[in-house]
Amino acid sequence: MTGRLIRLALQSRRRLVRDALSAYFDNLPEFDVVGQTAGLSALPELCTLRRPDIAVAEVGRLTVESVDQLRGLRSAAPNTEIVLSYGSASPPALDAATAAGVSALVPTSRGLDVLLRVVRRHADPARRRQPDAAALTDREVQVASLLAAGNNVPQMADRMGITPHTVENHKRRLYAKLGVGNSSHAVSRATALGLIEPVDGDPRPFGVEPGRPPLVVAHGQPGPCLDAVAHGVLDAGLPLVLSTAPAAPAAGAAQAGLDLGRDHWLRWHRGPLAVVLVDPGPADWSLPASLGAPLVVVHSTGPQLADVAAALMHGAAALVRGAEARDDIVALLPLLRLGYFAMDSAHIAELADWLTAKVADRSSGVPVLTARERDILDSIANGDTVRQTARALGIAEKTVESTQARLLLKFGARNRSEALTIGYRLGLVNPPDAAGDRVVAQGH
Repeated sequence: MTGRLIRLALQSRRRLVRDALSAYFDNLPEFDVVGQTAGLSALPELCTLRRPDIAVAEVGRLTVESVDQLRGLRSAAPNTEIVLSYGSASPPALDAATAAGVSALVPTSRGLDVLLRVVRRHADPARRRQPDAAALTDREVQVASLLAAGNNVPQMADRMGITPHTVENHKRRLYAKLGVGNSSHAVSRATALGLIEPVDGDPRPFGVEPGRPPLVVAHGQPGPCLDAVAHGVLDAGLPLVLSTAPAAPAAGAAQAGLDLGRDHWLRWHRGPLAVVLVDPGPADWSLPASLGAPLVVVHSTGPQLADVAAALMHGAAALVRGAEARDDIVALLPLLRLGYFAMDSAHIAELADWLTAKVADRSSGVPVLTARERDILDSIANGDTVRQTARALGIAEKTVESTQARLLLKFGARNRSEALTIGYRLGLVNPPDAAGDRVVAQGH
């Protein structure tokens, strides 16, 4: 065994099994899960794009037909070991699997411990070939993940620390390797192959160093309440970034009155961050997410129950009344770093009743889509443009656009790619089952 991580690709038609296997292996220090897919026929494409050391496939009943789908994997990725887990199998199927180049056969009845031992026994990262032109680079995978999170090219350039022109080049090569022609189709294909990785919201090049003082980013309209927050932070000797410009409709720190270009000193702060929003409007909520920082909401008056509920639904870790802002903000920061939630007790009972009613109204927590909205979501997953969707459904393009707008509103998504990612996570749309036809849909 070398010091290199063992790269794994996973396959199972059952999403729960895929997710469970991915979480299991990802929590082991020697493994790196580089992709997962539902269909056996998509496994060769995944291995071509990600070059894993081992492909773990899980089937219920092993048949000669299912083994035939693995034959392409051996030619597509000759250095990838194939470990096949099965529920039941006939002798001809077992013989066919051996002839097809399957490295190991593991009955599912033997459990995860046996599967882990087999994977470790067959892993040999030292045999790994250098990636060829067909394999995705780490940058291209990062671009796919940022597209899935709804980022545009300038936002991706800022997050990746490269120029927009370089991002466009990475995106063009990503499209070519996935065989797609637009961002939503790229997200669909990348999701089907398990390539989408969580996007870290922290735009800073360094991690948080223990012992560093917290930095507070305060945003709001100029006035006594924002001044009180600033004075409280500065009185405690903590660094402060003050943003008083009105927020724009688009998402992101740059649009929230705060220009976080690569030279902004906030990016080089090595301590923890906290964001304080004073009387936030709809466009302000993206700021803490873009910084990956806990959120404190300060209301200069009130607040009304609807304001409290809105803050909680946007991830607020603390709610503070304007009159107490100067004294309470700094005192709350250590609690927030420990994961605590803080708010004034005045609205607890009323808020509890409101939450109970909300849970009763929609116990699943999943947005309810109309049949037409589901059609639009499926069309986005197929990589169709608005015009193609309108033709396929026999409706006007304007109807497609208005239905799509309602869909994005329900999901809280900025664009089609982010809506598709949310749909996958909520189980409202399934990734393509296999490699499928590599039809290129033009457009953005």
